[in-house]
Amino acid sequence: LLMGQVLPSSRPPAPRWQHPYHNEAEKKYYARFETPGALAEVLAKFPPTLLISGTRDMELSAALRTNEMLGDAGIVTELHVWEGMWHSFFSDPELPES
Repeated sequence: LLMGQVLPSSRPPAPRWQHPYHNEAEKKYYARFETPGALAEVLAKFPPTLLISGTRDMELSAALRTNEMLGDAGIVTELHVWEGMWHSFFSDPELPES
């Protein structure tokens, strides 16, 4: 450990579902997505989807990737990215942008 952090390893990381933090149900859930085509099967069931993010949102890249994957699955999406806004900024009713 270095300052409370595990030292980097040259080995590739294990799949998320193998992490000891997850319980057995979660491991089965994650293992399902290791199967090619399983994620596409799930995405194809999505309804039209609105994705909202901000340029300072820690989840911006996930929103962009989700938009791309849903579009590839043939799902109608609408992506709004607000300049300078943070994660869940739209939850604040006092904020003019929300």
